[in-house]
Amino acid sequence: MPINVEHPLAYYGTLSAAMSACLYLFITLARDLRRLKRRVDRRQSEGERETGKQLASLETRLGEWAVLTRDVEEKVACLSALRRPQTISSGVDANQRTQVIRLARRGDRPDQIAAELRVPKNEVELLLKVQRAVVRAF
Repeated sequence: MPINVEHPLAYYGTLSAAMSACLYLFITLARDLRRLKRRVDRRQSEGERETGKQLASLETRLGEWAVLTRDVEEKVACLSALRRPQTISSGVDANQRTQVIRLARRGDRPDQIAAELRVPKNEVELLLKVQRAVVRAF
């Protein structure tokens, strides 16, 4: 498209109007970018603050759970200490004595024998000591 240079004033006027429009658009765009950057920075700082609050809340809850867990563990330990081992019989009869000796000869340990026959471990150990003493005597 040929440019009519017969009227230089019109040419320079159009050129200056176009340059002014470009300058206006550049300045407006720069201002909008600064405004958007401030808005993004503000939202980011708000998000960081909110995240910090939520993290503090979670840490508080975690601490509360730790305390509750510790309390429950202490109660369980206390209840376990209060629970006494159950003994089914107060003594060992002749049949159980025979079974204790037979299991000991088979190679079972006193705690295994006590668990299997549901007899106190100290009675099993006593029976085995008496049995050894009797065997040594003969």
